[in-house]
Amino acid sequence: MGQRWRAREVDLGRGGFRLATGSPRSYQAFFFPDDDVDISLRDIDRFFRIVTARALALEQPALDSHSFVSHPITVRKPFRALRHTNFVEIMAPVFDREGLARCLPFMSAAISCWGLDHIWPRLLNARADRIAVVDAVAARHPRPVDTRGGPWYQFLRRLGVDAEPR
Repeated sequence: MGQRWRAREVDLGRGGFRLATGSPRSYQAFFFPDDDVDISLRDIDRFFRIVTARALALEQPALDSHSFVSHPITVRKPFRALRHTNFVEIMAPVFDREGLARCLPFMSAAISCWGLDHIWPRLLNARADRIAVVDAVAARHPRPVDTRGGPWYQFLRRLGVDAEPR
C-alpha cells in the first residue's frame, strides 16, 4: 500500500480489483501491507482469524520491537491480544468489506496516501471497539521511511507535494 498502492485499481468487483481466486464480494477483509512489511503467511492467517472473530472494521498487526516506527501506538504491547484505538497506520491496514467501500473514494482521489490513515476512522464512523492494533500478531517494518531520497518522495516533490513529516 503506501506509496506503491494505486487505490483507483481497487474496485470491489466492479471492474478493477482482480483476485487470484474468488470474487472480492466473497472476502470479509482486505489487507494492504506496504512492500517492506515483513509478516509470514501463517501470521496473516492467524491475524484474519482474530479480526473476523471480533468483527473489526479497521485494524493492523502490531509492529515488533525491531521495526522502524512512525507512530508509537502501533508498537506491539506484550501480553495483549489487541488494543482498540482511533488510528491504524497506512503501512499495513486491514479493512472489512464495508469499510473499504467507504474509504476507497478518498483513497482513489489522493495523489499520496500520506494522511489518509488519519481520516479513515472518521470516514468509517466506527465505534471505538471496531478499530484496533492487533498485538497477538506482529509484523516488522525493517527499514526507515526515506522522505528525502526515496523515489516516491522525489516524485511527490516534482508534483509540488510536501511529504515531510511535521
